Amino acid sequence: MVLASKLSGRRFCFAEISLRHIGGSVLIADAILRRNDVDIDKNRLIVLRTESQLANGYVYELLRGKLQFIDSPLLNAVLSPLTTIGNKLNQTHRLRYLNYQEARDLPLFEWFGDRDRERAADLLSRLGLNGPGAWFVCFFARDNAYSEANFSTAELASYKLVHECRNSDISTHIKAMQFILEKGGHVVRIGRTVRTPLGYSHPNLIDYPYSDYVSDFADICLVCNCKFVIGDAAGIVDVSSIAGVPHGRVNEPLYSIKWRRPRSIFIPKLVRSIQTEQVLSLSEYNRVYDLSMPFVRFLQFMRDQELTFVQNTEDDILQVTEAMYRAYVLGERGTADAIEKVNNRVGPENNGIWPEFLIAHTALTA
Repeated sequence: MVLASKLSGRRFCFAEISLRHIGGSVLIADAILRRNDVDIDKNRLIVLRTESQLANGYVYELLRGKLQFIDSPLLNAVLSPLTTIGNKLNQTHRLRYLNYQEARDLPLFEWFGDRDRERAADLLSRLGLNGPGAWFVCFFARDNAYSEANFSTAELASYKLVHECRNSDISTHIKAMQFILEKGGHVVRIGRTVRTPLGYSHPNLIDYPYSDYVSDFADICLVCNCKFVIGDAAGIVDVSSIAGVPHGRVNEPLYSIKWRRPRSIFIPKLVRSIQTEQVLSLSEYNRVYDLSMPFVRFLQFMRDQELTFVQNTEDDILQVTEAMYRAYVLGERGTADAIEKVNNRVGPENNGIWPEFLIAHTALTA
């Protein structure tokens, strides 16, 4: 390795990316490429796989077209220390997501080539989603189905302890879906592995996990070609950011979040006392939690104080969907500007929560 570095005049950079989690792998790779961290004339970035399991084969195909991966388990094991041990050959890569300013100011990276676009046009045509004037919105509600299908018993118990609070009920999205259908759009419920069917049907609605079109390619194609997506902070939803698709982020377990993206709305689950049913206000929340604190500590605080999460209602999700429709289907400049104004604000007194949600839930600002 030392000899290769000297002969080529390049510095080798090593990074590890988990391909088991679709959102994290895509967001990190997108950040590397959009920041243009690696000067290919002086450096060579080599990506090591932390697990052999792939969440999505098409995503790996995209990643391998842009970054150099090592597939050999033996070589991964041998080279893994170089991702953490600093030396003249290696610069530990900045494996962090884009912050809001970076995501807003850096141009999108071109992930999809002509062949990808041709495949997408064919799929969308077969689904009836790209005819004259056709448009569609994706909806997603997270559950434990994917983790139960892919994690060991021990992993699953640990995962649920921290992540189960991120789950929600897809049935609470139906009212918002009906709104989109009434406005002439199509609806696609996304997600490869889910616990239950939607339980609602319409000629212009596709319950994708139970359709005949499920594939690694379709998983990504749908979420990257819709007008906007409504859903939790989950891997398949996060993938839409590489195509600049707006996101209505609902059922977030935190009252404030580190990672925002342009053209997004964010509303949290309420945190409520089990005994008194009082809602934890923003000021109370900010006294016990900040973004530098590990989320598991806040979960422990909730257990100690007998607090519980309350999912967003169907009206909460409809409210977000209506705002996204006004901004990104009708093109209302005022609504789009309001969304970016909220995203540009910082500080614990604001939290970035969509103002209409705060008006509807006055206990948050009491």
